[in-house]
Amino acid sequence: MGLAKAVAELGSDVALLDLSARPSEDLKALEEKTGTMWMYYETDVTDRESLKGAMNAVVRTLGRIDNWYVRM
Repeated sequence: MGLAKAVAELGSDVALLDLSARPSEDLKALEEKTGTMWMYYETDVTDRESLKGAMNAVVRTLGRIDNWYVRM
């Protein structure tokens, strides 16, 4: 989450993908603090179709993906 916060503070919008049904942090508070858009997608990144669906949703919302980071 530290990297996501850092890039948001530099002006980047953030899309988080995780197995959890809800994000571990208050994304609205992060949006207000950073002035950027934060999105959350419940996704199994080890499942190709689940990941593909989430990535397509991110692109529909943001228009493109500039960087990708995976923490396992």
